[in-house]
Amino acid sequence: METGSGASTLLLSHLSGDHTVFAVDAGTGSIRSIEHSPLLHPGTVTFIEGPTQLTLPRYQFEHRLQLALIDGPHGYPFPDLEYFYIYPHLDQGALLIVDDIHIPSITNLFDFINADEMFELQEVVDNTGFFRRTAAPTFPPTGDGWETQEYNRRAFGVVPAEPFAGAPPERTAQPVPWYLDQLGPVTDPLSARRVRVPRGQPLLVSGWAIDPAQKEPAAGVELVLDRIVYRTSVRIPRGDVANAHGLRSYLKSGFSAELPAAAISPGRHTLEVRIVLAGGRQSYSANEFRFEAE
Repeated sequence: METGSGASTLLLSHLSGDHTVFAVDAGTGSIRSIEHSPLLHPGTVTFIEGPTQLTLPRYQFEHRLQLALIDGPHGYPFPDLEYFYIYPHLDQGALLIVDDIHIPSITNLFDFINADEMFELQEVVDNTGFFRRTAAPTFPPTGDGWETQEYNRRAFGVVPAEPFAGAPPERTAQPVPWYLDQLGPVTDPLSARRVRVPRGQPLLVSGWAIDPAQKEPAAGVELVLDRIVYRTSVRIPRGDVANAHGLRSYLKSGFSAELPAAAISPGRHTLEVRIVLAGGRQSYSANEFRFEAE
């Protein structure tokens, strides 16, 4: 099946024994011209005419789908709406094709599908993405479970802090807003009289940081553990920070990273937090403190 009609309809009429097309003609010829084309194999094609916003919810699919092409209305949220009514019917191994992924409203859908365990990206050709349906269970279309979807999980997930060996940014003494929420099991570690963490385990470091000169989240955070520099991204949604500072551009100002377990040997350690600013060109030494690994 496909949403929208055109050259793809002509091709699929010869590749499929039962091809359903959801499209609007409205005088554009998008259906009539295809119906009258000598290249169409008409015996295999059924046209469901009307806006897909209305026709897809009412349609009863009688068989599992081996191929679906999303190329109907491109305005948000209509590509997402088409996906919602199509994905539960895709058979394992089916092809899901998403066209015009360069359009932002469809780029969002492409990014979601690309992250989801139900699909595996096969190829991108020009502005078209080709996915294969995996054996993963179908996400319940009447449930929620947003936190189980990889697209959402990766936004909040902890990532390993990576060793940084590049040229150090220029240091600035101008303070910037930031906060350290968590160090290992300790909440609000900067206010704690003594910070103890488990030895030989990955060390969680999380908080937020913004770049007020650029009016955006900080470009990154450097965690200097015993003089070894690690760097992590600033990417986690923090609505509280955006609201407190009155700028939506600060939404993705959170960070959450793990320092390697091998670096957390028994004894005392020093951690310096540096906020990376100005697209990576500057850094501000926000704090340096000691903790113990036991």
